[in-house]
Amino acid sequence: MPIQSFEFCSFSYLNFWISNDQFYCKAFEGNNEDEKLKALKDVSVKYGIARNFPLCYDEQKSIRRFIPVLKIIDKYTNSDVDTAEKIEKIAEEISGEYGGRGLKSATTKFLWAKFKIPVIIYDSQAKIALGVKSADLIEYYNKWRECFNTNRSGVENACCKLLELHEYAIKNNGQNVTKEYIKSISEQRWFQERVLDFYLWNKGNL
Repeated sequence: MPIQSFEFCSFSYLNFWISNDQFYCKAFEGNNEDEKLKALKDVSVKYGIARNFPLCYDEQKSIRRFIPVLKIIDKYTNSDVDTAEKIEKIAEEISGEYGGRGLKSATTKFLWAKFKIPVIIYDSQAKIALGVKSADLIEYYNKWRECFNTNRSGVENACCKLLELHEYAIKNNGQNVTKEYIKSISEQRWFQERVLDFYLWNKGNL
């Protein structure tokens, strides 16, 4: 199976954003605890990380699902997640609530839903694509950023081409996606970073 192009990955992420990520991010823009907890649950299911959070650490203790996670990430602001070192500490804090399990990847996914920038999602398939052998988040972040800088023009060009594909994107809340909408998100750094994520996940899965 060939590695998918940035064009393919940009369109794939556009549809993924419309059908998934935008709802998680929107929930964290507000102050509704129920919506945030639902977003955490949905992220855990969609990203395949729910199994890392055994029910015995929340629901079986009569605590609402993912309350321990929400209480932790709600404390932090953008400046608290701007380095791999800081994110590792948050992952350790969340891990402490769930039996000391390794939760770096899950933590970055939850934090991305809240902040987008400056969080980089830590993923096993991307690790393979980047040639990262250790579990060190700092090494992963350095390699990921190097890869993004190397491929930034290719990613940006692919995102520009999305404007011509608006008729083929899935509907957004029942409405056809416009060029203006695609332009408003595809020019954002966070969107382009997620395009690279999709590219790396595909490459690492070969």
